[in-house]
Amino acid sequence: MDKKSAVEPEEEPIESGATPQHRSLVSQFRFFLKHLWIVGLCLLAGLLLAIGYILTSIPLYRSTIVLQVAQQQQRVYDVAGSSNNEDNLKGDDILNTITQTLKLQSVYDRVANDPSILEDPDIVPSAEAAKDPSVRGRLVGQLMENTAVSLQHGTRLIFVSVDYPVPEAAQKLATTIVNQFIAAGSESDISTSHARTQFLLEDVGRTKISLQKAEDGLQIYREALRQKQRVDDQQKVVDALSQRYLDAHPKMIEARSLLSDLERGVDAEIKKIIASSPTEATYWAQSQSTLTSPTPDDIFSSELKMVEARANVFQREVDTESALFESLLKQMRDADVKTESAPVEVHVVNAAHVSRVPVKPNKPLVLIVGILGGLVSGIGIVFLLQNLDSSLHTAEELEQVTGLPVLGTIPLLSARTALGRSRRKSTTTHEIPPDDQRYQDILLISDPAGIAAENIRSFRAALDLIGKEEDHRTTLFSSALPSEGKTFTSCNFAVSLAQRGARTLLIDADLRRPGVHTRFHLENNRPGLTEHVALGMDLEQTVHANVIENLDLMLAGGRCPNPAEFLGGTGFAETIDGALLKYDRIVVDSPPINLVSDTRLIAPFVHTVCLVVKAQSTSRHAVRRALSLLEMAQVRPAGIVFNCVPKWSVDEYYGYQSGQYKYGEAYGEKR
Repeated sequence: MDKKSAVEPEEEPIESGATPQHRSLVSQFRFFLKHLWIVGLCLLAGLLLAIGYILTSIPLYRSTIVLQVAQQQQRVYDVAGSSNNEDNLKGDDILNTITQTLKLQSVYDRVANDPSILEDPDIVPSAEAAKDPSVRGRLVGQLMENTAVSLQHGTRLIFVSVDYPVPEAAQKLATTIVNQFIAAGSESDISTSHARTQFLLEDVGRTKISLQKAEDGLQIYREALRQKQRVDDQQKVVDALSQRYLDAHPKMIEARSLLSDLERGVDAEIKKIIASSPTEATYWAQSQSTLTSPTPDDIFSSELKMVEARANVFQREVDTESALFESLLKQMRDADVKTESAPVEVHVVNAAHVSRVPVKPNKPLVLIVGILGGLVSGIGIVFLLQNLDSSLHTAEELEQVTGLPVLGTIPLLSARTALGRSRRKSTTTHEIPPDDQRYQDILLISDPAGIAAENIRSFRAALDLIGKEEDHRTTLFSSALPSEGKTFTSCNFAVSLAQRGARTLLIDADLRRPGVHTRFHLENNRPGLTEHVALGMDLEQTVHANVIENLDLMLAGGRCPNPAEFLGGTGFAETIDGALLKYDRIVVDSPPINLVSDTRLIAPFVHTVCLVVKAQSTSRHAVRRALSLLEMAQVRPAGIVFNCVPKWSVDEYYGYQSGQYKYGEAYGEKR
């Protein structure tokens, strides 16, 4: 027989990297139902964890004390004496500050050192433990962890809650925390008020000295200013007389004489100013040194301007220091008031009370969290498994991955059929079961009216429609991996051909792990394919004739040391050619493609190759690799048989779960 490629369908395969479309919602829902046990297990685990937490946790009782914050407005005066509230804390800021202060470690340090706390055996076990700093440190940490401080929104009420295993101790701790906070606040307020008063006193003293110096400086310039004013007035008189009289006129002489006397008086006052202090002497010396080639009139005019300018400087200093002095005096009066009345007062409006039942652990909440956590975890694990699942679930997915048509689907075996299969496997090779159990795997005999048998007939019809009848007289079934149902499919397909009246030969070409004989309850202890090819035995000597009407079987025969080399020669092709002279149809069961090379060697010698894929088991990668290996052998399958498709969907294909076909890493070691 010449080498032939399998019949090629019209569809072109997609590239190996292509991604199939998303599964339908029904398929996803079915996947979720299939793994619902994971959700139940996680739910049970969450519930058990919650119960364990409740049983092992120490019950805590809560004591709550309510504080009210009362604030008095504080008025601060600026330098000008007007009120300024920009630096005042707003009401909300004060409340938030008090709330955060109640959470500071310093408050709990004071509580841990309180004698009433250290002497309480419910809090500190013994007097020796009370002296241990590490015990007090642990108490501080425990208090900070189990104390909650919250501000009631829209009010001035602050709630302080303490959780503790002993109710009375919880009440005592809550009261002590508040008392220590109030005591610490009072001490801080008094200390701050005294410090501020002392600071204001120092400021008042410094300001008073500065004010006195400014007034003294202004005082020595006041007489000079008065003399300057007289000079200015007399100068106006001289100017007026000069409009009416000549310089020799007695009135002019008298007026000028008086002006000269006044100018000498100004000079005398300036000399007094210069002699009054080294500062003034330096100032006047520096100012006069700036004049270049001065005339007596220029000097006098400059001195008058300097007197006026210097007097203005002292006047401004006096005004500024006076305003600052008045402001400091007012702040001192305010500080005296604050010493007796703090701007913020904290009152206990509701004494500490203790809950009658433990608040922790919150059993309903813990149970709800455990249940919800387990439920969410379980659902998350299922969805993760679904995303990681690369197996094929529907015929549409399979066609998209392979680019080949799904010629048939085989539904899942029922529990009764599976039980029959297990019974068949439990029998020894020397026992022949009764007729009602002999062909449990041959569904066209054991359940001819079932949906699986009908689907096999439909697959047979679909395969017959591919090309002419003489183009698919020989059909080979293989799979990418073991346990996908290729032997089951081969046997049932061969029986369907025989039942239709075609003289059929079923060849077991899986020389490493033959399985056809187990489906028909025969012993593989007589000559078969190995002897026919290797020893040249006649076809009749190696065939089980009429196992079923019109169906002969050629089993694997004896062990073959090198199946790949054995099948790769011309012997298998000659076997097919010789069998075609006697039989109408030939069906070949071959090893998995991805594990051994046997199928790739014999596939070119048959007309039609069909790939069996197990639903929800075989990965996309395995199927793509099988097709790639066949392509390297220049063989393209005619289509796919989808096996083990579940029955619970109407819109999707469902398959049949074949018998266990155990292949190890060393394929074929066990026979």
